[in-house]
Order: sequence, then structure tokens, then C-alpha cells
Amino acid sequence: KAKIILFHIFHTPIPHEETPIFVPTSEKLQKEKEKLLQKKVEKIRKKATVQISYLTRMGMAAEEIIEEEKNADMIIMGMKNVGKLSEYILGSITTTILRKATIPVIVVPVGVKFKVPRKIAFACDYNPGTNYETIESLNELINTFKSKLLVINIKNTKELITVEEAKAGLRLEKKLSDVEHFYHYSENDDL
Repeated sequence: KAKIILFHIFHTPIPHEETPIFVPTSEKLQKEKEKLLQKKVEKIRKKATVQISYLTRMGMAAEEIIEEEKNADMIIMGMKNVGKLSEYILGSITTTILRKATIPVIVVPVGVKFKVPRKIAFACDYNPGTNYETIESLNELINTFKSKLLVINIKNTKELITVEEAKAGLRLEKKLSDVEHFYHYSENDDL
């Protein structure tokens, strides 16, 4: 049975002005964050009968999430709308997690409400090094929600399919044999 761990990382605010301001202690911030998470847990428990716990600590978000992933089977996280300049200078926590995580990650944009997915899109380049564990996780999602899978492949119009890509496509087809799926191929010069 599924278990949810709400995980919140915070850092001590750093004043950007010369005017002195009150900065709460890390212990006080910890208690405030725990109260907020407790309220979220109570709200979720009213709607769902799933086991929920929470964890909050001070640190750098991406590093803490990657460290904590050893206690999870999947990461589900939100993504705030940040500007290109902010993402370039600071980096994106979500982008870092997507690059470093060794377990499946689902990213939910701000303001999007959950609904059961009837169709799931899977972008695939038929890379021979495809991580087939990802496809197994995808199969579990499809079977759980009774979804259909749309496999999307975009290829540069000037490139021919290699033997290795064709073999990878056959391996993918075998991995997807137990789920309803469709393919969409598109050619484009601007990849």
C-alpha cells in the first residue's frame, strides 16, 4: 500500500538590504514549517485513506531531496514558474532533481489539479541505452490508472534510423507488450 512523505526543505532567509531585519532562528523556522506541513497532512487525511508522514529540515533543496530519495520509490514535486534569468543564475531545483534522481520523478506545474490520466505521452528517441527500468515504472502507472500510452518519436529528417535504434525499438515494443500503446512519428529539421 502506498505511503506519502511530505518533504519540505527550507533555508534561512538572507537579508539583501543594509537595513537590519529580524531573521528567525533555524529552530523557530523548523517549528513553523512543521506546523504548515501538519496542516497539509490533516487536509489530505480528510480526502484520502493513505498513510502520510512529513519531514522538514534546513538545507539546499536539490541536495536534500537527492539524499532522501533512498527512502522513496518515486518523487512527485511541484515546479514554480521561474524566469529564464533566475533559472540560468540559480539553476532549477526541479531540473537538478530530474538530472540526478535514480528513481522516477513526476513534475506537477503550479496550478494544475490531479486527474486520472487517460493518455500518457512518452517521448522516446530509440536510444540503445534507454533505461528500461523507467519503462517498467511507466507500465505500472499505465496499469494502475488503466491509461493508454502514446509513444512519441521525433527524428531529424536528414537522419536514417540506425540498426541500433531499430533494435532498441523492438526491445521497447517487447517491454510495452502488456499495455495498450500507440506510436506517433514526426520528422523535423529543427531539433
